[in-house]
Amino acid sequence: MKQKIKVIVYNIILFCVLAFILNTVLYVILVSKDIYNYDINFKHICNNYRMFITRDISLQDTYNRLIKSNNYRDIENKNSKKRAIVLFGCSFTYGTGLTPEQTISHKLGVKTGRPIYNRAQGGFGIQHMLYQLSNKEFYKIVPNPEYVLYIFAYPHYYRLYLPESIYSPICYTVFYKSDKKEILKLKNRNHIFDKVIFLYPIIDRFIFNNIIKYDFVKKEANNFLLKHLLKSKQELQKHWENTKFIIFFYDQPFFSDQLYEKLREENFILITPEDYKINSSLKQYQLSDRHPNELFWDLVLTDILSYIE
Repeated sequence: MKQKIKVIVYNIILFCVLAFILNTVLYVILVSKDIYNYDINFKHICNNYRMFITRDISLQDTYNRLIKSNNYRDIENKNSKKRAIVLFGCSFTYGTGLTPEQTISHKLGVKTGRPIYNRAQGGFGIQHMLYQLSNKEFYKIVPNPEYVLYIFAYPHYYRLYLPESIYSPICYTVFYKSDKKEILKLKNRNHIFDKVIFLYPIIDRFIFNNIIKYDFVKKEANNFLLKHLLKSKQELQKHWENTKFIIFFYDQPFFSDQLYEKLREENFILITPEDYKINSSLKQYQLSDRHPNELFWDLVLTDILSYIE
Protein backbone atom coordinates (compact mmCIF):
# COMPACT_ATOMS: atom_id res chain seq x y z
CA MET A 1 0.00 0.00 0.00
CA LYS A 2 2.81 2.39 0.93
CA GLN A 3 4.52 1.59 -2.33
CA LYS A 4 1.38 2.48 -4.29
CA ILE A 5 1.07 5.76 -2.43
CA LYS A 6 4.72 6.57 -3.21
CA VAL A 7 4.15 5.83 -6.90
CA ILE A 8 1.10 8.08 -6.97
CA VAL A 9 2.94 10.90 -5.20
CA TYR A 10 5.96 10.59 -7.48
CA ASN A 11 3.72 10.65 -10.54
CA ILE A 12 1.94 13.76 -9.32
CA ILE A 13 5.27 15.49 -8.71
CA LEU A 14 6.54 14.40 -12.11
CA PHE A 15 3.39 15.65 -13.79
CA CYS A 16 3.68 19.04 -12.08
CA VAL A 17 7.35 19.39 -13.03
CA LEU A 18 6.70 18.42 -16.65
CA ALA A 19 3.64 20.66 -16.82
CA PHE A 20 5.64 23.57 -15.49
CA ILE A 21 8.39 22.98 -18.05
CA LEU A 22 5.81 22.75 -20.82
CA ASN A 23 4.15 25.91 -19.57
CA THR A 24 7.47 27.77 -19.63
CA VAL A 25 8.37 26.53 -23.12
CA LEU A 26 4.96 27.49 -24.50
CA TYR A 27 5.17 30.88 -22.89
CA VAL A 28 8.60 31.56 -24.40
CA ILE A 29 7.25 30.52 -27.82
CA LEU A 30 4.25 32.82 -27.44
CA VAL A 31 6.47 35.72 -26.42
CA SER A 32 8.80 35.12 -29.35
CA LYS A 33 5.85 35.21 -31.75
CA ASP A 34 4.61 38.43 -30.14
CA ILE A 35 1.40 36.74 -28.98
CA TYR A 36 2.29 38.02 -25.53
CA ASN A 37 3.90 41.42 -25.26
CA TYR A 38 5.64 40.90 -21.95
CA ASP A 39 9.31 41.22 -21.18
CA ILE A 40 9.46 37.93 -19.29
CA ASN A 41 12.27 35.60 -18.33
CA PHE A 42 12.57 32.24 -16.63
CA LYS A 43 13.48 33.73 -13.24
CA HIS A 44 10.43 35.98 -13.38
CA ILE A 45 8.16 33.02 -14.21
CA CYS A 46 9.57 30.98 -11.31
CA ASN A 47 9.15 33.87 -8.87
CA ASN A 48 5.56 34.42 -9.92
CA TYR A 49 4.78 30.74 -9.65
CA ARG A 50 6.21 30.71 -6.13
CA MET A 51 4.01 33.69 -5.27
CA PHE A 52 0.99 31.93 -6.75
CA ILE A 53 1.27 28.66 -4.81
CA THR A 54 2.27 30.31 -1.53
CA ARG A 55 -0.14 33.24 -1.56
CA ASP A 56 -2.56 33.83 1.29
CA ILE A 57 -6.10 32.97 0.15
CA SER A 58 -7.75 33.14 3.55
CA LEU A 59 -10.96 35.08 4.00
CA GLN A 60 -9.13 37.67 6.10
CA ASP A 61 -6.61 38.23 3.33
CA THR A 62 -9.45 38.47 0.82
CA TYR A 63 -11.01 41.13 3.03
CA ASN A 64 -7.75 43.06 3.31
CA ARG A 65 -7.03 42.93 -0.41
CA LEU A 66 -10.49 43.87 -1.63
CA ILE A 67 -11.96 46.03 1.12
CA LYS A 68 -9.07 47.66 2.97
CA SER A 69 -6.51 47.75 0.16
CA ASN A 70 -4.57 50.97 -0.39
CA ASN A 71 -3.84 50.03 -4.00
CA TYR A 72 -6.97 51.52 -5.53
CA ARG A 73 -6.86 54.75 -7.51
CA ASP A 74 -7.23 57.94 -5.51
CA ILE A 75 -10.80 59.13 -5.03
CA GLU A 76 -11.73 61.91 -7.44
CA ASN A 77 -13.57 64.97 -6.04
CA LYS A 78 -13.69 63.40 -2.60
CA ASN A 79 -15.18 66.50 -0.96
CA SER A 80 -17.89 67.06 -3.55
CA LYS A 81 -21.45 67.14 -2.21
CA LYS A 82 -22.77 65.37 -5.29
CA ARG A 83 -23.66 61.68 -5.19
CA ALA A 84 -20.78 59.45 -6.16
CA ILE A 85 -20.04 57.06 -9.03
CA VAL A 86 -18.41 53.73 -8.16
CA LEU A 87 -16.37 51.88 -10.80
CA PHE A 88 -15.67 48.14 -10.83
CA GLY A 89 -13.62 46.06 -13.24
CA CYS A 90 -10.08 44.93 -13.95
CA SER A 91 -6.88 46.65 -15.09
CA PHE A 92 -8.84 48.25 -17.94
CA THR A 93 -10.96 50.15 -15.43
CA TYR A 94 -8.03 50.79 -13.11
CA GLY A 95 -6.09 52.25 -16.02
CA THR A 96 -2.98 50.11 -16.13
CA GLY A 97 -0.34 51.86 -18.23
CA LEU A 98 -2.11 55.23 -17.95
CA THR A 99 -1.31 58.25 -15.83
CA PRO A 100 -3.99 59.18 -13.28
CA GLU A 101 -5.18 62.01 -15.59
CA GLN A 102 -5.69 59.57 -18.49
CA THR A 103 -7.97 57.13 -16.66
CA ILE A 104 -11.70 56.81 -17.14
CA SER A 105 -12.26 57.53 -13.45
CA HIS A 106 -10.43 60.88 -13.64
CA LYS A 107 -12.22 61.87 -16.84
CA LEU A 108 -15.59 61.08 -15.28
CA GLY A 109 -14.61 63.17 -12.27
CA VAL A 110 -13.69 66.15 -14.44
CA LYS A 111 -16.89 65.96 -16.50
CA THR A 112 -19.35 65.32 -13.67
CA GLY A 113 -17.76 66.95 -10.62
CA ARG A 114 -18.87 63.87 -8.67
CA PRO A 115 -16.79 61.78 -6.28
CA ILE A 116 -15.45 58.82 -8.27
CA TYR A 117 -14.47 55.65 -6.43
CA ASN A 118 -12.43 53.41 -8.73
CA ARG A 119 -12.60 49.97 -7.05
CA ALA A 120 -10.83 48.09 -9.84
CA GLN A 121 -7.38 46.52 -9.88
CA GLY A 122 -5.31 44.46 -12.27
CA GLY A 123 -6.38 40.81 -12.53
CA PHE A 124 -9.82 41.47 -11.06
CA GLY A 125 -13.10 40.16 -12.42
CA ILE A 126 -16.76 40.33 -11.61
CA GLN A 127 -16.31 38.19 -8.49
CA HIS A 128 -14.19 40.95 -6.94
CA MET A 129 -17.05 43.39 -7.42
CA LEU A 130 -19.47 40.87 -5.97
CA TYR A 131 -17.29 40.26 -2.92
CA GLN A 132 -17.07 43.98 -2.18
CA LEU A 133 -20.81 44.49 -2.61
CA SER A 134 -21.42 41.50 -0.31
CA ASN A 135 -19.30 42.89 2.52
CA LYS A 136 -20.89 45.33 4.95
CA GLU A 137 -17.52 46.98 5.63
CA PHE A 138 -17.40 48.12 2.00
CA TYR A 139 -20.38 50.40 2.62
CA LYS A 140 -18.52 52.19 5.40
CA ILE A 141 -15.87 53.22 2.88
CA VAL A 142 -18.03 54.14 -0.11
CA PRO A 143 -20.97 56.56 0.37
CA ASN A 144 -24.36 56.09 -1.26
CA PRO A 145 -23.60 56.50 -4.99
CA GLU A 146 -26.05 57.38 -7.71
CA TYR A 147 -24.35 55.10 -10.22
CA VAL A 148 -22.35 51.89 -10.24
CA LEU A 149 -20.38 51.40 -13.45
CA TYR A 150 -19.01 47.91 -14.12
CA ILE A 151 -16.66 47.70 -17.11
CA PHE A 152 -16.69 44.18 -18.53
CA ALA A 153 -13.76 42.81 -20.55
CA TYR A 154 -13.37 39.37 -22.08
CA PRO A 155 -10.94 37.93 -19.45
CA HIS A 156 -13.67 38.25 -16.82
CA TYR A 157 -15.31 35.17 -18.29
CA TYR A 158 -12.55 32.68 -17.62
CA ARG A 159 -11.64 34.39 -14.35
CA LEU A 160 -15.01 33.15 -13.09
CA TYR A 161 -13.85 29.57 -13.64
CA LEU A 162 -10.09 29.56 -13.19
CA PRO A 163 -7.39 31.12 -11.05
CA GLU A 164 -6.03 34.05 -13.03
CA SER A 165 -2.49 32.76 -13.56
CA ILE A 166 0.93 32.56 -12.00
CA TYR A 167 1.51 36.04 -13.37
CA SER A 168 -1.27 37.65 -11.35
CA PRO A 169 -1.32 35.89 -7.97
CA ILE A 170 -3.94 38.14 -6.38
CA CYS A 171 -6.77 36.92 -8.60
CA TYR A 172 -8.95 34.10 -7.34
CA THR A 173 -12.58 33.19 -7.63
CA VAL A 174 -14.49 34.18 -4.52
CA PHE A 175 -17.89 32.86 -5.52
CA TYR A 176 -18.51 29.56 -7.22
CA LYS A 177 -21.16 27.10 -8.39
CA SER A 178 -21.85 25.06 -5.29
CA ASP A 179 -24.40 22.59 -6.61
CA LYS A 180 -26.69 21.75 -9.50
CA LYS A 181 -28.75 24.85 -8.75
CA GLU A 182 -25.64 26.99 -9.21
CA ILE A 183 -26.16 28.92 -5.99
CA LEU A 184 -23.40 31.43 -5.44
CA LYS A 185 -21.78 31.11 -2.04
CA LEU A 186 -18.69 32.53 -0.42
CA LYS A 187 -15.87 30.01 -0.42
CA ASN A 188 -12.40 29.93 1.04
CA ARG A 189 -10.26 28.85 -1.90
CA ASN A 190 -7.79 26.51 -0.23
CA HIS A 191 -8.34 23.32 -2.21
CA ILE A 192 -5.77 21.57 -4.37
CA PHE A 193 -7.29 22.84 -7.61
CA ASP A 194 -5.92 26.30 -6.83
CA LYS A 195 -2.46 24.86 -6.25
CA VAL A 196 -1.97 22.85 -9.42
CA ILE A 197 -3.67 24.86 -12.17
CA PHE A 198 -0.87 27.00 -13.48
CA LEU A 199 -0.80 26.19 -17.19
CA TYR A 200 -1.98 29.66 -18.00
CA PRO A 201 -1.09 29.83 -21.72
CA ILE A 202 -2.76 26.46 -22.34
CA ILE A 203 -5.91 27.16 -20.34
CA ASP A 204 -6.24 30.77 -21.32
CA ARG A 205 -5.32 30.89 -24.98
CA PHE A 206 -5.80 27.33 -26.20
CA ILE A 207 -8.27 25.25 -24.23
CA PHE A 208 -10.66 27.89 -22.92
CA ASN A 209 -10.77 29.93 -26.12
CA ASN A 210 -11.49 26.78 -28.11
CA ILE A 211 -14.16 25.16 -25.95
CA ILE A 212 -15.96 28.48 -25.56
CA LYS A 213 -16.83 28.30 -29.25
CA TYR A 214 -19.32 25.51 -28.61
CA ASP A 215 -22.91 26.59 -28.09
CA PHE A 216 -23.45 24.69 -24.84
CA VAL A 217 -20.36 26.32 -23.30
CA LYS A 218 -21.45 29.76 -24.50
CA LYS A 219 -24.82 29.23 -22.88
CA GLU A 220 -23.21 28.11 -19.62
CA ALA A 221 -20.82 31.07 -19.61
CA ASN A 222 -23.64 33.52 -20.27
CA ASN A 223 -25.73 31.98 -17.50
CA PHE A 224 -22.89 32.09 -15.01
CA LEU A 225 -22.11 35.71 -15.86
CA LEU A 226 -25.80 36.57 -15.49
CA LYS A 227 -25.96 34.96 -12.05
CA HIS A 228 -22.99 36.99 -10.85
CA LEU A 229 -24.50 40.22 -12.15
CA LEU A 230 -27.91 39.54 -10.63
CA LYS A 231 -26.30 38.63 -7.31
CA SER A 232 -24.23 41.83 -7.43
CA LYS A 233 -27.33 43.93 -8.02
CA GLN A 234 -29.19 42.11 -5.26
CA GLU A 235 -26.40 42.83 -2.76
CA LEU A 236 -26.16 46.44 -3.89
CA GLN A 237 -29.89 47.06 -3.44
CA LYS A 238 -29.78 45.86 0.15
CA HIS A 239 -27.88 49.07 0.90
CA TRP A 240 -28.45 51.43 -2.04
CA GLU A 241 -31.98 51.11 -3.39
CA ASN A 242 -31.85 54.09 -5.79
CA THR A 243 -28.44 53.34 -7.33
CA LYS A 244 -28.44 52.82 -11.10
CA PHE A 245 -26.33 49.92 -12.35
CA ILE A 246 -24.51 50.51 -15.65
CA ILE A 247 -22.59 47.78 -17.50
CA PHE A 248 -20.09 48.94 -20.10
CA PHE A 249 -19.10 46.07 -22.41
CA TYR A 250 -15.55 46.72 -23.60
CA ASP A 251 -15.97 43.83 -26.02
CA GLN A 252 -18.66 41.24 -26.70
CA PRO A 253 -17.17 38.00 -28.04
CA PHE A 254 -20.17 35.73 -27.68
CA PHE A 255 -22.96 37.37 -25.75
CA SER A 256 -26.43 36.12 -26.49
CA ASP A 257 -29.43 38.32 -27.19
CA GLN A 258 -31.13 36.52 -24.29
CA LEU A 259 -28.41 37.76 -21.93
CA TYR A 260 -28.89 41.37 -23.00
CA GLU A 261 -32.65 41.01 -22.84
CA LYS A 262 -32.55 39.55 -19.34
CA LEU A 263 -30.19 42.25 -18.07
CA ARG A 264 -32.44 44.98 -19.43
CA GLU A 265 -35.46 43.30 -17.83
CA GLU A 266 -33.59 43.54 -14.52
CA ASN A 267 -33.09 47.29 -15.10
CA PHE A 268 -29.39 47.19 -15.88
CA ILE A 269 -28.25 49.98 -18.19
CA LEU A 270 -26.15 48.47 -20.99
CA ILE A 271 -23.53 50.20 -23.13
CA THR A 272 -22.26 47.88 -25.88
CA PRO A 273 -19.82 48.25 -28.79
CA GLU A 274 -22.89 48.57 -31.00
CA ASP A 275 -23.72 51.73 -29.08
CA TYR A 276 -20.33 53.41 -29.18
CA LYS A 277 -19.32 51.87 -32.54
CA ILE A 278 -15.62 51.52 -31.78
CA ASN A 279 -13.63 48.36 -32.43
CA SER A 280 -11.65 48.05 -29.20
CA SER A 281 -9.31 45.48 -30.77
CA LEU A 282 -7.74 48.02 -33.14
CA LYS A 283 -4.20 48.99 -32.13
CA GLN A 284 -4.98 52.70 -32.36
CA TYR A 285 -7.16 52.31 -29.26
CA GLN A 286 -4.68 50.20 -27.29
CA LEU A 287 -1.43 50.51 -25.42
CA SER A 288 1.38 48.13 -26.39
CA ASP A 289 0.13 45.56 -23.86
CA ARG A 290 -3.42 45.70 -25.30
CA HIS A 291 -4.93 47.77 -22.52
CA PRO A 292 -7.23 50.58 -23.67
CA ASN A 293 -5.44 53.89 -24.14
CA GLU A 294 -6.57 57.43 -23.41
CA LEU A 295 -7.98 57.89 -26.92
CA PHE A 296 -10.39 55.00 -26.40
CA TRP A 297 -11.74 56.46 -23.16
CA ASP A 298 -12.04 59.93 -24.69
CA LEU A 299 -14.14 58.55 -27.54
CA VAL A 300 -16.52 56.47 -25.42
CA LEU A 301 -16.83 59.01 -22.60
CA THR A 302 -19.73 60.77 -24.33
CA ASP A 303 -21.67 57.49 -24.53
CA ILE A 304 -21.10 56.80 -20.83
CA LEU A 305 -22.07 60.33 -19.85
CA SER A 306 -25.32 60.07 -21.83
CA TYR A 307 -26.59 57.78 -19.04
CA ILE A 308 -25.29 59.96 -16.20
CA GLU A 309 -27.23 63.08 -15.27
